[in-house]
Amino acid sequence: RAEPERGKWSIPAGYLDAGEDPRVTAVRETAEETGLEVAIERLVDVFHNPPGQGASIFLLFEARLVGGEAQAGDDAAAVGFFSPDDLPEIAFASTREAIKLLLQDVTS
Repeated sequence: RAEPERGKWSIPAGYLDAGEDPRVTAVRETAEETGLEVAIERLVDVFHNPPGQGASIFLLFEARLVGGEAQAGDDAAAVGFFSPDDLPEIAFASTREAIKLLLQDVTS
């Protein structure tokens, strides 16, 4: 099976468990995917896929690193930190949109 996004980078993300607070999801997914513990600072934005690309809604949080050790989870090859000027190739249109929104928020 082809995986067109294989080898590209993303940000921690995932699906809500039934009844789970989205902030708890963000903390849980970050820990599962990166080994890092974060505290949610605030909701940055809410956005959705363009028409025809699925019915997902994305909640974008700003978080502060509070602990843990960077270690890739089962669904990732590596964990990395990058400056805005040195971003690697990003997987998924939704992830590219999230990064764009974060960078706009930080610079405005």
